[in-house]
Amino acid sequence: MIAVARIFTTIISTAQWLPEHSRTETNFAAASEGEDVWVAERPAVGICGFISVWRPQSFIHHLYVDPRFHHQGVGTALLASLADWLPEPWTLKCAASNTAALVFYESRGWRTIDTGVSENGPYFLLEHQRS
Repeated sequence: MIAVARIFTTIISTAQWLPEHSRTETNFAAASEGEDVWVAERPAVGICGFISVWRPQSFIHHLYVDPRFHHQGVGTALLASLADWLPEPWTLKCAASNTAALVFYESRGWRTIDTGVSENGPYFLLEHQRS
């Protein structure tokens, strides 16, 4: 889990879409307590991304890819892996200011079903359901 915690810390601490006070909340163990964590790993490279899920609600809490592996299909593969074990519909919250993530999810069939505001600012509640 050291590699997963490192990826989490890297993403959170540099996330321009998070308010400054939230960029210091980098304790992965606390942020994912009780969740199932699945990793993407490449031979000779190691863990390059992960997804954490609150299984009772089919809620994706975290999906992060090491920046060295962005745009290489890692996030897409992690989402695709859910089909084998997690009942749909799946949901997640995405910060409204995280435009790259919104484009990523929408291009993979996710749709906005609600909006809200959290301690991290405005967000979209997204849902995925195979048709």
